[in-house]
Amino acid sequence: MPRSSSWCLALAAVLLSAYPCLADPVVLTGGGATLYWDGQLSSFSFTGPGTTISQDSRNPWGPTGFTVGSPVEFSGSLNPESTHGSLMTVNGTSYDNAVLVGTASFVTNSYTAAAGDSGAGDVELPLLLSGHFEGFNFGDVGGTPLFAFDVALQGVFRSDFVNVSPDTFLNRNFAATAEFTGPAGPSQTPEPGSLLLMGTPVAAIGLRRLRNRLRR
Repeated sequence: MPRSSSWCLALAAVLLSAYPCLADPVVLTGGGATLYWDGQLSSFSFTGPGTTISQDSRNPWGPTGFTVGSPVEFSGSLNPESTHGSLMTVNGTSYDNAVLVGTASFVTNSYTAAAGDSGAGDVELPLLLSGHFEGFNFGDVGGTPLFAFDVALQGVFRSDFVNVSPDTFLNRNFAATAEFTGPAGPSQTPEPGSLLLMGTPVAAIGLRRLRNRLRR
């Protein structure tokens, strides 16, 4: 076997051992999140065949108001916030002290409230969520990941707005929910390279924050 081929095989083996999910991709089919406009502590979850993941997080979103006749898109992000590890099961393997590092972002379809529409405050819109996460043992954040996965899901954004003037609606509790109902279609899913580029800088920030918390 040529030496260059041997090196390639060796490198592939190292990458697969460092990132287990590269050998066995994590398939996500559902989940959900509670969203708060100011990013107060909340949570999100993902499910799939042999996979159940739940994580404390900060999930800001916006805008929290809109005017009649003006198109608006709601967007936000899921950002892990951990002070302890928790049980996560990925592809049938359970990790009893795991934490996530990374981020995922969502955006809804455009919405325009019509004048005189009595139901304009009850907003329910399709959304797309994409991102990247890595799972670590809580005591070894920054070490070898236990697992890693990309996120490419579609779902539904729901929130309740109050008519505070003839043309203006504001969110009732500055809160919303996101339900993830299945994988995003091929035409809806960003390229894997784009997901990795989006996730890498934020994952690094998350790693630094969690390392600092562990040292205190």
